[in-house]
Amino acid sequence: MPKAVRFCKPTKMLDRNHDYKPLDFGNGLVAGSVNDQGRIIALNTYQPEHGYVTLTTMRPFPDDRWYDPAFVRQYRAEQASATMPGFGFSFGEQLSFPATCAIDLPAMPAVELELATGVTANILTFAPLQDDKQPLSGAIQLCTITNQRAEAYPLDYSWQGLLALTRASYAQLTEGGPLARPLDSYQVTHDKAILTLENSNLGQAVAIMVAEITANSDQFKPLDPWQIDDSSINFINFSNSPDGNNQSQVSLKLPGSLTLAARQTNRLIAMYGLGANAEQAHNNLSRLSETGLQDHTARHWEELDDIIQAKVDDPPGMNWLIRQNLAYILACCAVPVANGAVCMITDHQLLPLAWTRDAYYAIQALLALHRRAKTSNILEAQPFVTGLERLIRQHLIWLFEVAERPDGYWGRAYLTNGRCKDFIFQLDQQCYPLLELCDSVAATGDKELAQYLKPHLEQVLSGLLARRAKQEWLFPTSETPADDKVEMPYHLSSQITVWRTISRLAELAVIESHSPEQLSAIAEQIRHDIYRYMAVEHQGQKMFCYLTDLAGNYRFYHDANDWPTVLASSWGFCEFEDAIWQATLRYGFSPDNQGGYYPGKLGGLGSVHTPHPWPLGDFQELFLAYLQKDKVRLDRCLSKVLEVACWDGAFCEAYNEDTGQVASRHWFAWPGAMLVISYLS
Repeated sequence: MPKAVRFCKPTKMLDRNHDYKPLDFGNGLVAGSVNDQGRIIALNTYQPEHGYVTLTTMRPFPDDRWYDPAFVRQYRAEQASATMPGFGFSFGEQLSFPATCAIDLPAMPAVELELATGVTANILTFAPLQDDKQPLSGAIQLCTITNQRAEAYPLDYSWQGLLALTRASYAQLTEGGPLARPLDSYQVTHDKAILTLENSNLGQAVAIMVAEITANSDQFKPLDPWQIDDSSINFINFSNSPDGNNQSQVSLKLPGSLTLAARQTNRLIAMYGLGANAEQAHNNLSRLSETGLQDHTARHWEELDDIIQAKVDDPPGMNWLIRQNLAYILACCAVPVANGAVCMITDHQLLPLAWTRDAYYAIQALLALHRRAKTSNILEAQPFVTGLERLIRQHLIWLFEVAERPDGYWGRAYLTNGRCKDFIFQLDQQCYPLLELCDSVAATGDKELAQYLKPHLEQVLSGLLARRAKQEWLFPTSETPADDKVEMPYHLSSQITVWRTISRLAELAVIESHSPEQLSAIAEQIRHDIYRYMAVEHQGQKMFCYLTDLAGNYRFYHDANDWPTVLASSWGFCEFEDAIWQATLRYGFSPDNQGGYYPGKLGGLGSVHTPHPWPLGDFQELFLAYLQKDKVRLDRCLSKVLEVACWDGAFCEAYNEDTGQVASRHWFAWPGAMLVISYLS
């Protein structure tokens, strides 16, 4: 049996004064979260047919509640609740123990439980990477149990959980059409060392092994046999819908016992191999016992930590926030799929779908990291840079060659396998893949990729230009960037995004249907018509409207999702001193912006989509404070950002304006990406 990886005790303790959420781990291919007792609440991975599948303690989403936003919010909140039981090691009859949670390195959370006076259990969870940084399809939990007493201590424990192996729910607040979920067909098998749970209708299996690691050795000793009998495995069936679409969960409890000698440390390991079937899961499980996986994984995340620490040191605590949010993108959102492509999902837990918008800003954060790493003197920086460039290229391949484009356009949201879930036209989402290519080529010099993708560029550009208004150089959209329907079709930040895209394509100079000069001229016409039709009088001040129908009707509003409006001067759309742009943003960050701005102790810019302040809005204000060189505003924004972050450094969709507690969606990669962009750019 190969040697086990080393154990370590983390030192970065998490502050329970911040909002609780489960702690995340991943290697891209596999992503999951653990609760504050060290038990896994979900273990997720890519699946070619269904996009994303999960091994979870959460009951599958009921089929009769897809169009119930209140229930969707409740279901999402439940997944982040401290009461989610999880699966994994459990000790004695007590459900929970006093716990200290820590993250010394990104994506490797640890929990230390006080089992009794002088007796502790430290559980470290991670998704392993090999020495060549290739992800393995599985996860490892290392449990160190220490008896500091002067006498022996008998300890009963178990590996247990209530499990569903199912497709991700994809439950949206603005549901674009639910996807049918396969009926469950579970087979549970076991031998003396390995338990296997397979859902054959889903095309997914997990193989689980729990082992002791012998004293004074790094050798695995599988528990032989697990004490499995009929009482250890139970099936719980329930119907999710009126048409009888039955779903199941499997209840497992596999007991064990240890006698801890005085002042002795015992070690346990749980390994989870994932695969399309039982055989594949077993094969992947066997690879998790390779020597040095913890060291290889830790070294990868140490490289990220070193690059960030080398470049950012103000204010206190910001380094950690930046590295945590970058790590979340890399560990849990950048999902390798077939044929060397990478899908960038918006989060791994609640809504593991891809929006070209969210993905663009996640890639922008990685490009900011790429720039920092290139200028770093750290020895490991160059391989890290190469890895980032490969990932960015693979994501562009996914956008243009894997993601479906019904009727020639990108839909609202995608499964990781490239299937379009919501066939809805959002104008800005047609632009972001083109912008991402232009920005990536500028950063990496990869003009060969631009030439390779040129036929796609021509097709997308042609389809985009064909949608312009009859006379004006403005373009309609069906939804805002918040996924909400528009009452008037011409939306401000989306027009600015089109302008930016056409301008950048002119600079890229690979389009054959339009010369760079022609593209620049089109961009100038778009800018001209934005000022002509969308710069209008409001309360005695000329400013940009949010929506118009080009027939004299307007709506005034600004939303936390409308980043291009804030980026307009940085992008070169207007001068920083532009009075119309300045007035628009003054309005946006004021109580006059009804439905967008939420007053309160921690009030700020949010969205009618979820009526509270949003971290995305806070980072808009932070970005503006940097541009304005307004130290008072900057310090206020930074203080607020540090206060509303969850205890693991993550940012939610929206929080309560008076308490700062999460009001919606604990997992969301986009806000953290904007923090990174603001700080590292």
